[in-house]
Amino acid sequence: MKKYFFGFQDLWEGKNMKENSGKGKKQWILSSTLCLLPLFVSAMVYQKLPEQMAVHWNMAGEANRFVPKAIGAWAVPVLLLGLHLAVVIRAEHGFKEGQAARMTKLLCLWAVPAVSVLTVPASLLLAAGYQLEINRIVLSVIGVLLVVTGNYLPKNMQNSVIGYKLPWTLGDADNWNRTHRFAGKAWIAAGFLLLVFAMTGIQAGWYLLGICLAVLLLPAGYSFFIGS
Repeated sequence: MKKYFFGFQDLWEGKNMKENSGKGKKQWILSSTLCLLPLFVSAMVYQKLPEQMAVHWNMAGEANRFVPKAIGAWAVPVLLLGLHLAVVIRAEHGFKEGQAARMTKLLCLWAVPAVSVLTVPASLLLAAGYQLEINRIVLSVIGVLLVVTGNYLPKNMQNSVIGYKLPWTLGDADNWNRTHRFAGKAWIAAGFLLLVFAMTGIQAGWYLLGICLAVLLLPAGYSFFIGS
């Protein structure tokens, strides 16, 4: 009876592994397809695009980097697909069992596709002559990502994929946990601040650079302070 039970358990676990593997492949395909959805927008507005289209804006919201429209329309989504696959493969093979929260893995899977499907069509429509406030869109996307990521940073154990991978955090679990609790609060606060900028139309300007540097450097400094 015991032998039968364990044999059934092995069969059941094997079935679950196959189901999870199949589900993972479907998610890879769906998320990768999402990265490429802006290509449909490219096809619809391609004739309206200028020969040189903006792909980057300065702190004042002024376009300061241009590429040929063929690259802006077709290559950017493909490049984002490449980035997406690199992130997913790194997460797939970098996380050990129990190191990452489930939502963290979902963020690794869906963050780049979300950026692609929200920001690339906006830049295409703006280049085609439609009136869009690209700064508000970009700030909203960054703000939401910071809030969501900050909420789940403290839930990840020591790992080599995501987080503040410093010698003193990787060498001390308590330092890692305290650093990422602090970082989570900082990221959430920064994300809400960017959302306020986006909703009110305030020009983030150099504040955006300062906020990004703060959420990167302050937790690292805090980590060094508590570890010294």
